[in-house]
Amino acid sequence: MIEITDLAALGRTLPVDHDHLLTRIKDGAALLIHLAPPVEYPYEAHQVEERIVCLHGQLAFETEAGERFPLTAGQMASIAPGTRHRFAASSDAVIFTLFGGA
Repeated sequence: MIEITDLAALGRTLPVDHDHLLTRIKDGAALLIHLAPPVEYPYEAHQVEERIVCLHGQLAFETEAGERFPLTAGQMASIAPGTRHRFAASSDAVIFTLFGGA
């Protein structure tokens, strides 16, 4: 059996800023997250690589060093382990987030 899911549409139905677990993988997980302004996000860092794909809308990452990285639908960001970052409060998007890997 094959099941097709529109992740962008599903994400827009989720509560804002709650991780929706799609699956667990070795040393990580795949999440779907709905971001909507104005939410003040804290800085965070992870022990594993984080990959974020923007499925709908736009968002931006901020680092404690003051760097800003915008992302729009169809783009992916790879965040190295230990990099302190947060979503900008103006972020309005549905994202697929992959922590860790094989």
